[in-house]
Amino acid sequence: MTREDALQNLNLPPDANQEAIEKSYQRLVRRYPPEFNPDKFRLIDDSYRQLTSLPAMIEKLLAPSVSDTSFDAALLAFEPAVPESGLGEALKEIRKIALTRALWKTT
Repeated sequence: MTREDALQNLNLPPDANQEAIEKSYQRLVRRYPPEFNPDKFRLIDDSYRQLTSLPAMIEKLLAPSVSDTSFDAALLAFEPAVPESGLGEALKEIRKIALTRALWKTT
């Protein structure tokens, strides 16, 4: 859900402030209580959370500064490296556990 969708669901103009959002939310909750209109209430509540949640506010503040939407997969690529020093000890421990389980057949 985008900010525009959330504002439309709460019947607000695009330049609505926090006070207007709060008032509209309270008015619509009284008009569409969850007991009688669960689907409409869920839509109103999701819209309100979208407009007032911290991640949504951060996204709203940072949106103008993000102009390049290209994704570079190389930034997230990594090669998992197993440290050579701990490899021998890890294998010994695995062998020990496997032998113990094979010899003592615990359930």
